Amino acid sequence: MKQKIFIILTMVGIVWLPVGIAYAQQTNQPQVPTQVPANQAKKTDNKAQARVFYQQGQQAYQSGDYAKAIKSFEKSYKLFSHPNILYNIAKAYEKLAKYHKAIEYYKKYLARYQEFFFKPAPEAADVKETIRVLKEKAYQALPEVTISSKPKGAAVYIDNPKAILGQTPFSTHLKAGTHTLWMKKRGYEPFKTAFIVGKTNLQLEFSLQESRQFAFLTFKSNIPGAQIFVDGKVVGITPFNGKIPVKPGRHQVAFAKDGYNRVSQVVYLQTGHTKKVQASMFLLHPPFSWRGYTGITLMVLGAGAIAVSAFYFRDVANDYYPGTTYYNQFRNYTYIGYGAGGALLGAGTGLLIWEFTRRATSPTASRQPFMPVAITPTGVAARIRF
Repeated sequence: MKQKIFIILTMVGIVWLPVGIAYAQQTNQPQVPTQVPANQAKKTDNKAQARVFYQQGQQAYQSGDYAKAIKSFEKSYKLFSHPNILYNIAKAYEKLAKYHKAIEYYKKYLARYQEFFFKPAPEAADVKETIRVLKEKAYQALPEVTISSKPKGAAVYIDNPKAILGQTPFSTHLKAGTHTLWMKKRGYEPFKTAFIVGKTNLQLEFSLQESRQFAFLTFKSNIPGAQIFVDGKVVGITPFNGKIPVKPGRHQVAFAKDGYNRVSQVVYLQTGHTKKVQASMFLLHPPFSWRGYTGITLMVLGAGAIAVSAFYFRDVANDYYPGTTYYNQFRNYTYIGYGAGGALLGAGTGLLIWEFTRRATSPTASRQPFMPVAITPTGVAARIRF
């Protein structure tokens, strides 16, 4: 589509140049048949030369020499500023992958066409879409700059300290040259530095200095996925490897997860200090261990052995006369079943008692409902629900 537009505009340019020359020779002033005005003769010569340069640019473009085509088109435009010449310059820059220059000349073409013909260019919509695509290509063609920080999560500003671009780790594309970077994170000193972008991708990593106006909290829990609360606000989820900056003083820290006990404690922090808060959590309703399952199985087997002995072996033995061989055999089976069943029932009962005793002796001090502590202005800890 763009190639067709280029060919059409080229043909229009070739046709327009002689027409423009002829038109320029006409004037509303009274004719002076004996002499041609000097300025009119000069304009005629300029447009004739412009046509030559234009045709040279067209030939260079068709042969793939886009740099030479641009030079010829620029010479032609200086002599005769027709908008189609600007379009051809833009196309040549696009072929050279100089997207910023191509965008510049596409915009000049649209403006000059409106100025020259007093109406928008017929292919203005296509040209605007081309400009949009070239802007994306121009951005992707720039070197990629990756910025990271320790700790991560710092706000990133580049070349404008008031316009936040994202948080570390952060990646963007920048023009070659010198740029200024600002990074800000609560609890850390503001960071500023200059860096130079060349023709290749660049990776930058910086360590932020802790602010002396804050204290810091770190967290550790034996259960992953627990929410961490500081003064009633969620600040993270275990496992948590970073630091949370807080103001010096008294703070309430809590760990909570559905199905587990809630752990809550109050800590006191001084300026510049770091405090590690640890929590040991357990299931409020843990499933049976092997003791419970084994105990139940043994009790079922024991009850089954007693039932078989009582309702089967004894009845069979009673079918025979006392003292006979079969009578004695089945009576022995009955006693063995009673003994084995009783032993299994006893063992199963012991394992179940062990299971429930183990549960009962687990820590329960922190199983109370979770009630975050709110520090009042007087320093008294008042309990609130939320």
